[in-house]
Amino acid sequence: MRLKIQSANQKHSILHSQEVDTFIVKQLDKLVKLYDQQLDQIGQQITKLLGKDPLLQAKIEQLSKIKGLGLLSVATLIAETNGFEGFDNLRQLVSFAAGPPGGYHMVENQSGKRAGKTKISKKGNTEPPVRPN
Repeated sequence: MRLKIQSANQKHSILHSQEVDTFIVKQLDKLVKLYDQQLDQIGQQITKLLGKDPLLQAKIEQLSKIKGLGLLSVATLIAETNGFEGFDNLRQLVSFAAGPPGGYHMVENQSGKRAGKTKISKKGNTEPPVRPN
């Protein structure tokens, strides 16, 4: 996903520069298309695996209801936390997820009288440590 976004940003930058190199733009278009195909294939494989495990499928469906989380993000979260095994309570999970900068944690967005909405931020742990069983 990061590479797709990076390529799209590079294309945008080139298209808004003084001189546009059409060869590079075409190459970046090909890269974005390739990344889209790979993401689709990963999504298909995740869906295929979910069909084999009803418990896992239920967890994925519950988490997918959270605004801002797609199938790939949810599957990554489940994989990195081993299906939330090893956590005795929500506090431990939040502490794990909000570790060093780069991962996920919940934030409330509010201003003045407007009631805030919760959303997922990406300031927590990007690569969590392996937890012993």
